[in-house]
Amino acid sequence: MTIARFDAAAWLPQPTSPDTHQAGWQLVSHWLEGQQRRTGAPAVLFTDELRVGSDRLLKAFTRGTTHFSVRSGGPPTAGPVLAFQPTFKALRAAQRMASSAICVWEHRDAPIRGWAGQVGAIDLTTGLPTPVNQAVQEHLDHLVFAGNNGYADKPGLRDARRILTELHDLGLPTDTIPSSLAAHIDLSTEATKRIAALLTSLPRPPLQPYQADLDQL
Repeated sequence: MTIARFDAAAWLPQPTSPDTHQAGWQLVSHWLEGQQRRTGAPAVLFTDELRVGSDRLLKAFTRGTTHFSVRSGGPPTAGPVLAFQPTFKALRAAQRMASSAICVWEHRDAPIRGWAGQVGAIDLTTGLPTPVNQAVQEHLDHLVFAGNNGYADKPGLRDARRILTELHDLGLPTDTIPSSLAAHIDLSTEATKRIAALLTSLPRPPLQPYQADLDQL
C-alpha cells in the first residue's frame, strides 16, 4: 500500500470559537502564501461542494481562487491545495490533486489527526509535525496489509476485526484509524467505511467517536 506523499503538508485542527476560527485563517493563509512563493504557482481550494456557505472568510478566499469540488474534480496542480473541512472522500480527491503541497482544515465530524501523522503534516497550531503512536502504527501496518481486497472478502474482514479487537483490548487509542487509512491511496473510501463500521461494532466500551467518521464517508 502507498501513502500519499507531498513536498509540504499541514493541517488545522477544527477551531472551537470565532476567535480561533479567525486565527486559523491567519495561520492557513500564511502557510499557503509561503507555499505559493516556493512553488511559483497559485493556491487552489477544494471542498465537498462548490457552495461555501456563510463563512465570510472562506468567501473572501474564494474570490480570485480556483475552486474545485468532489463533483467537478480537477487536474494535478503544482500550487498548494487547501482542502477545507473535507469528508474523507473529498480528502482523497484533494490529495490526488496536490502534486506538491496540501493544507487540510479539519471538519469537526471527520477528524484527520491520523491522516496528518501518516503524511507527516505540520499542525499549524503548534508548528510541529503530528506525532504517531508507534504501538498503534504497528497494528495499523497489519491492518493495511490485510486490506488488499478492501476488506470486502471474509479473510480481510476477519483479519481486520482481529487487529482492531487487539487494539481495543490493549486499551490503545483507535480514534485515528479511519483517517490514517485515508492517507493510503490504494485503499478506497468504501474500505475505510468498512473499518469505521467494524470499530463501532467492537465490544463495550463503545467507540462513539467513530460514528462521526462513518457518517462523513
